[in-house]
Amino acid sequence: WYAIQSLPYLMEYEHECSEQLFSRYYANALAQNITNSSPKIKTIFDAWRAKGQLKSKLSTNEELKAVLKEETPWVLEAQSQEQQQTNIALLFDLHKVASEQKEALSKLKERQLNSGGWSWFGGERASWYITQYIVEGMGHLQALGVTTEEPNMLKKAIKYIDEELVEEYTMLQKSVEEGYRKLEDDNLNSMLIHYLYARSFYKQSMSKETKIAHNYYMKQTQKYWLKKGLYEQGMIALALHRKKLETKDIIASLKERALHSDELGMYFKYNNGYYWNQLPIETHTLMIELFETVAKDKKAVEDLKIWLLKQRQTTHWKTTKATSSAIYALLSNNNWLDNSTLVEVSFETEKEYKFKLEKAQSNAIQGLGYYKVTYNKNEFDNSMATVKVTNPNSNIAWGGLYWQYFEDMDR
Repeated sequence: WYAIQSLPYLMEYEHECSEQLFSRYYANALAQNITNSSPKIKTIFDAWRAKGQLKSKLSTNEELKAVLKEETPWVLEAQSQEQQQTNIALLFDLHKVASEQKEALSKLKERQLNSGGWSWFGGERASWYITQYIVEGMGHLQALGVTTEEPNMLKKAIKYIDEELVEEYTMLQKSVEEGYRKLEDDNLNSMLIHYLYARSFYKQSMSKETKIAHNYYMKQTQKYWLKKGLYEQGMIALALHRKKLETKDIIASLKERALHSDELGMYFKYNNGYYWNQLPIETHTLMIELFETVAKDKKAVEDLKIWLLKQRQTTHWKTTKATSSAIYALLSNNNWLDNSTLVEVSFETEKEYKFKLEKAQSNAIQGLGYYKVTYNKNEFDNSMATVKVTNPNSNIAWGGLYWQYFEDMDR
């Protein structure tokens, strides 16, 4: 649900750079795919709309409204959540989704240069990285079962990044001939590793020159992976795996370096910088993809998802790029929606007000699990100091229980 609630943020982002145009397309394509492949989500969403539940949790609490919401520090947060819920309604309007998706794709196609690449903000100079980022993102969509309506656009982009690889390899050979470098040395950089990862999603044929360069750099990854950063090691392992090459040493090394916590799940010591390969959220989502598809370690994947969800603030992850990668990680091979039984909350008592709680739970907001029960003053006793919580599902759940009451001013 966190992933789904973050989709509108990608759609609304106001900048028209190539990255965010793609994010808009990505969000709409995912929304359409989710609606078609997960009827449960649409059913629950329609129930929210029918019952008028597209509001923030603060807005649904009538008693709290008595205290002027405008004077509380969390009022903006509530409005933001409410807007978010409303935007999800628009997002899952299939006609609007199809229209928005087509518009974003059309703009991306218009902006694609003759070379097959994209620039950041328009202009005649293509960016190897941003083109590769879009090619990678399209690969993620394909992995989630979304096929692009513009296969030729994608073919041209893949051809462009292939040509960039050949150019890089040609420059290396020239340096070797001039005696500045050696072919057996570590000649891998982050862009080349990113290329191998992005290209591994596709079976599109390569030219003879591309194959030679590709094979050379693949061998380099097997030899020098230990010298690379966490993000690069993840991309290397995924690229090797898709070529059916050995990855067990990389997986073993990553498992040794992983940190574990009951509250935060599984995570790593991330470098936090300004470059695309120094971003914690993107690195972490790559680790989820790695442990899911290569290591096939279900426990690790569940624990990694806990850390990712813990990083999410009230409205969204920090950037469109982080949000896109987080959504991909959370929605890929996800069976969490299959476990939809509500967490059971009960008091250690047999008294009649126990049934009030059970009735409130039966009317909880589907999907989000929010509900409220109101007791009169004479209905409380000491047995309610102990609360029992049981999770009948196989996946993690967390939440909060709030005791809210009015008190006389003199007390």
